[in-house]
Amino acid sequence: MRSVKTPVCVESVLSKSRFIVYLSRVRDAVQAGELLAAAKRLHPDATHHCFAYVLGPDGSAYRSSDDGEPDGTAGVPMLEAIKKAGYTDVAAVVVRYFGGVKLGAGGLVRAYGGAVRKALSSVEPVEQVVYETYEAMIPGTSLGVIDHYLRSVAKDVECMYGEHAEVRYRIREKDAAAVAERLARLTSSAVVPARIDAIIDYE
Repeated sequence: MRSVKTPVCVESVLSKSRFIVYLSRVRDAVQAGELLAAAKRLHPDATHHCFAYVLGPDGSAYRSSDDGEPDGTAGVPMLEAIKKAGYTDVAAVVVRYFGGVKLGAGGLVRAYGGAVRKALSSVEPVEQVVYETYEAMIPGTSLGVIDHYLRSVAKDVECMYGEHAEVRYRIREKDAAAVAERLARLTSSAVVPARIDAIIDYE
């Protein structure tokens, strides 16, 4: 799945009603709530502040709100627009200023879903990447070479000095085996990285 690189704000007008979409990448429900709160602060006089978010590596956590619109006419179509486009870790808030013309249930579904689809069409997508963190004991004589190599291929490289030298680094899951093999060649098999954890990032 994918997410969005940077937040976007897109406005459209339908039958005199203004629909303003705030769409952003979020880590969790707390950040999604912060996006909603920010939209309410910016538009305290709006008629509705509807929202939807999709979270998790597989998009299995989600929530939506119609905020006073008829049930299922705002939050759900917003949610479906995000899910059908293959996005996760994304929150959307649609601020509506009622223009005096009632849209009906079908019109509201098209308006809210369409507003989010329009916003998604303007984003720069980023793909999910799994990063793994490794630690390894390093022979003192090899520390300089190992440090130089890891900084050229890995992220968040840390060298720790104590009774023994130790290194920690973060690498793409797909590159982990090749890096481990290279470390073994550089140290005559003296370095055996141990996997500590894994996280999902976006690039």
